[in-house]
Amino acid sequence: MESTTQQETFTEQQKGRPFSMAAVAQVAAIEDSGIEVPLVWPDKTPVISEDGSGEQVVIIVAGKNSNRQKEIEAIHGRRKIKPKDITTENMRNDEIEKLAYCTLGWSGIKEECTRQSAARLYRTAAFFVNQLEEARDDAANFTQKGSTAR
Repeated sequence: MESTTQQETFTEQQKGRPFSMAAVAQVAAIEDSGIEVPLVWPDKTPVISEDGSGEQVVIIVAGKNSNRQKEIEAIHGRRKIKPKDITTENMRNDEIEKLAYCTLGWSGIKEECTRQSAARLYRTAAFFVNQLEEARDDAANFTQKGSTAR
């Protein structure tokens, strides 16, 4: 009986959407095209563009199930890693490299968005990495309604 009650509650709360391959493809397309993540400082105030426009800085990142994520994981998977090379620092660098590879663009930052500039930013500002990873972890951000992580 408990599972019926849980199912009824889920149905009441979610109302559901029917399954279709088109809907699945749509989520995959959003994962590949990325979501906009407006950045905030650790005190939760918006990070404002350095160009003086007053616009909030936004980083566009591909999803964790995107083709870009799969590409970088394949690249990392082909490396030969020795046990002595498995360190916390190397693991963190790998995560930053993956996130930089999945960074598709940004607005409000004067420097051109490249993998190298993204990696430099992420090494300096771990609090931005946390925000971007949280947004990428939330699958709802990759539905049509949630495609901007605001």
